[in-house]
Amino acid sequence: MRFQDMGIRGASVILLTLVGCSHRGSSSSSSTVFVAPGARGNGDGFSWENSLGSLQAALQRAQPGQEIWVESGTYRPAPPAGSRTATFVLPEGVVVRGGFRGDETSLAQRAPHNPPSILDGDLNGDDAPNFQNRADNSFHVITVHDVHHTVLENFTVRGGYADGPGLGAHVESYDQGSGMQVFHAHPHVMNCRFTDNWSSNHGTINDHGGGVFEDCLFLANYAGNHGGGLYFHGDVEAHAYRCRFLANTTPGQGGGAYSRSSRGSTFEDCVFIDNRAGEGAGLYMSLDSDTALSGSYFEANIAQLGGGGLFIERATGRVQGCTFLGNEAGHDIVDGGGGAGGSGGGGIWIGGGAPTVEDCLFDSNSASLGGGVYHNDESTAVVRRCTFVRGLAYEAGGLYALQSAVTVEDCVFSDNTATGGTFSVGGGLSLYYADAEVRRCEFKRNSALLGGGGAYAEGGEPRLDACRFEDNESLEGSQGWGGGLMAGFFTELRLANCAFEGNRARRGGAVFAIVFADPTIVNSTFVANRATIDGGGLALLASTDVQLSNSIVWGNFPDQIAGTAPTLEFVCIQGGATGAGNIDLDPQFVAPPGPGPDGVFATHDDVRGDLRLAVGSPCRDAGSNLRLLADETEDLDRLTRRTDDPFTPDTGVGEAPVVDLGAFESGAPR
Repeated sequence: MRFQDMGIRGASVILLTLVGCSHRGSSSSSSTVFVAPGARGNGDGFSWENSLGSLQAALQRAQPGQEIWVESGTYRPAPPAGSRTATFVLPEGVVVRGGFRGDETSLAQRAPHNPPSILDGDLNGDDAPNFQNRADNSFHVITVHDVHHTVLENFTVRGGYADGPGLGAHVESYDQGSGMQVFHAHPHVMNCRFTDNWSSNHGTINDHGGGVFEDCLFLANYAGNHGGGLYFHGDVEAHAYRCRFLANTTPGQGGGAYSRSSRGSTFEDCVFIDNRAGEGAGLYMSLDSDTALSGSYFEANIAQLGGGGLFIERATGRVQGCTFLGNEAGHDIVDGGGGAGGSGGGGIWIGGGAPTVEDCLFDSNSASLGGGVYHNDESTAVVRRCTFVRGLAYEAGGLYALQSAVTVEDCVFSDNTATGGTFSVGGGLSLYYADAEVRRCEFKRNSALLGGGGAYAEGGEPRLDACRFEDNESLEGSQGWGGGLMAGFFTELRLANCAFEGNRARRGGAVFAIVFADPTIVNSTFVANRATIDGGGLALLASTDVQLSNSIVWGNFPDQIAGTAPTLEFVCIQGGATGAGNIDLDPQFVAPPGPGPDGVFATHDDVRGDLRLAVGSPCRDAGSNLRLLADETEDLDRLTRRTDDPFTPDTGVGEAPVVDLGAFESGAPR
């Protein structure tokens, strides 16, 4: 058990531990109340032989420090035709345990396979599937109000039907909290199952207090607005550990769970599978939420509009070490292409705010835009050390950013696809008017129908630094522009310290720049890329103003650069080019790439080369220091730029040491 929150969670844990320890041996009649489906003996509740027949009576008479043991069976808060406001009220300082056979004398004797103790809101016992025949059901099966040390353990809670009048954030709001209504309380709920509950507003559990929920299951519940399974209010600190959210539904936000908490609530080691919502089918972090999500698993959740697994709305949430597998969002919404946005984020939707997403896996998620992650509304999120694999979208199979200065670093994008839309670009990554920083990322085997098999950028001033593009393609569509990267309209992209090897397209095997694109490319290497029409290395459509310096363009097919002539300075280019410092000499890589068994470069059987510069390479100390920005201090290996090779004369310009050509710096300590 964790004791990280002694104010709320720790107090409950201590209570549970102390009371539980007193029952390792024989139970004391003064500290334990026994409840069975029917009264036995004299019915005083001091033993199983004389058990109470009413859980309500046991709750009403229990004193702090006592436990209530409840035999397997069904318990309702009121008799048939009773008041719908009837509810099980958990008292202060009491531990309520279910799932007993009815003859245990110590807690250790309780078997985990015993039938459940069911707290049922179906007063008339006539519930039908699909929430039919619920007009008699309790609004709240359980209520926890103004208590701080109470424990509920090992129960099934079902049949709550909160369709009554709403009073907002008030304990007597009967439109929320169908399974459990929590106000100004800190319950500790363990190993409970909440299923088949219905709320017209929100929350099978509506937490306005700050509870701790451990090892609980939320199954097939419904909420009309948000939080089909679990709802955390804005002014609470609540925690969910090892909980499972399966097949919960809301047409609104947060099929599995919804958190408005601005006080550091957490979801840790939780599972979200097969939930449905308009937005955030698994989990929704709402406006100004400060919620941490870690070690959790999202699979097959489907959002109609955005955030199949998770939706983060202008929040500062933290997502760490999570897996997003096969989630979907906005998949049938084809409109919104070409930077219009509006739907998507199969794994995560991030709208505004500054959340952090770290060490996550996005596998086989699909969406209209952004199969893995979608950013918009000026998000400044950081996505770090994540893997995007097998994502599918009309645009951006991996990650999509619209007007958002996001930071993406140390991520891998592989085998993602952009296809089926009206503007299918960016197999791995798409940036629209997003002044994004993309650092130390790998793009491998991604594809896009229109262009930008690895990545696409349009508008703004994005930067890609120290990235690898290998085996990406754009071949199937009528355009097929830019196997590795496509620079779209009005983008002032800066590309530095990047390597392009074995990419392929109809035009621009490595890079394609379209009309009004003004990319600046510095210290990058383009080798063994292929185009079926022209521009094996780079293809530049009319009116682009491409600046290429300190780079190597060599061994691309059928040509090195096609289209509008770029401005080349200090470039090692096969066939030569006019411009200061340009050379036409074999760059002498440590290991040149090979075409593989088929004898054709830029196919799947290529042998990757080592594009570092061998001793004696004419590209060593041959660049221009003036082309580097102040913060471009590392090469693709994260080694120091401008490291002098004492055995090579400086043929470049600037104060020594002089930078090398290409993506790798020679002579730096390794």
